[in-house]
Amino acid sequence: MPLKGTPLRRGLSVPSKKRKGALGYAVLIVLLLLLAISFSHNWMSNHQELKNSQAKLDAILERERLLALENDQLQRYVNGENFDEFLERYARDEMGYADPNERVYHVRPG
Repeated sequence: MPLKGTPLRRGLSVPSKKRKGALGYAVLIVLLLLLAISFSHNWMSNHQELKNSQAKLDAILERERLLALENDQLQRYVNGENFDEFLERYARDEMGYADPNERVYHVRPG
């Protein structure tokens, strides 16, 4: 058996304990770095998904608020409050009517 650090057949040498230890630490560090990269990628992905979900929730809550306001207004119309206002708004918005001396301008989005 050859001595430590002496060449073997084919020109190879037996690694010393220091080399084995350094190689082991290098492999461990690489594995830890890969693990950290994996965790950070998952965290960033989850964080982005959370932000998107929060934006959707905010949009839904705003839509719910607007529908509740519209529902309250329609409920007042059904109960007889502001019925004249309801008829005027319906005639203007849905049927395109206007008062006799009134000019209506339609603005097109640019």
